[in-house]
Amino acid sequence: MYFSARDCKPSTLLTYEHKQQKVINGWAMYDWANSVYNLVITTTFFPAYFVGITKTKPPMTM
Repeated sequence: MYFSARDCKPSTLLTYEHKQQKVINGWAMYDWANSVYNLVITTTFFPAYFVGITKTKPPMTM
């Protein structure tokens, strides 16, 4: 449920803005943590995986 500032009474406006700021901060922390996770996977595991799948095998002889 979304509200705008004009829907609130002046006494509840501060509380509403405070709650909105908490939601924004929560999403910012989630985004930061998700970015760190992707960075770790990309820099730690992907190079080893890439080297493993791109190694050239000696040619088969008949």
